[in-house]
Amino acid sequence: MSGAVNIVFANIEGTPDYTFVETEYDDGRGLGIGKWVDCPNGLVAIRITQADFEAALARELVNA
Repeated sequence: MSGAVNIVFANIEGTPDYTFVETEYDDGRGLGIGKWVDCPNGLVAIRITQADFEAALARELVNA
């Protein structure tokens, strides 16, 4: 794994809103991690568990 994991958002032009783009490593490689979940308050979240990180690390070791 390289450095850190970045959760990337883009600004919607002309608004104060941001849109989720992707999760990626510092070197720009995408990281398929986490899942969208509906929150009781009507919002949505990206839930990333310890198991998600462990699986991502295992994929990195296999691809190294």
